[in-house]
Amino acid sequence: MTDEPSSELGSYTSTKKNEMNKMPEIKYFVTYGTWLPKHQGPDGIQKAMAEWSKTVEENGLKVQFWGAPYGVSENAICVMKGTVENYTKLAALNAPYSASRTNMVLVW
Repeated sequence: MTDEPSSELGSYTSTKKNEMNKMPEIKYFVTYGTWLPKHQGPDGIQKAMAEWSKTVEENGLKVQFWGAPYGVSENAICVMKGTVENYTKLAALNAPYSASRTNMVLVW
């Protein structure tokens, strides 16, 4: 078998076809929020995110990156990778940002 596209639209032979047939999973969590006043300034934000990253890892997720997003009203972004179950655990914890909203990314 080859990994060349087959005549069937959107399907591939061999392992590529098996990957396309997998059920999608939510794996990434893109959270936007507003930095808490006590963490304002580069040093405060870096310290808060170092602590938050440890908390996130202790709850089974991993911070992929964080920063300041453009084009949205919030001034904080944190992208995490993990499971919905582990992400749900974070809801009761104190993040270094408030008024957050999360987009979940479905991955095949």
